[in-house]
Amino acid sequence: MVEFNKRVAKTDQRLNRLFDAIASGVADLDAPGLKERIAGLKAIREQASADVERAQAALDHAGSQSVSPIW
Repeated sequence: MVEFNKRVAKTDQRLNRLFDAIASGVADLDAPGLKERIAGLKAIREQASADVERAQAALDHAGSQSVSPIW
């Protein structure tokens, strides 16, 4: 799950750098491919966030199951 959280954080950092570049005028929102790049990063972030939620749910479910010996 740590890797999923790292992927979310890294993608957020990349998006923030792009947004900062746009806000400061370094990058133009009309630049070819920029909107697609932003959309791709958002999709990666959403997938990673969904992966985190699924992993956490699996851990929560596994923690609630009891183990009994088979005799």
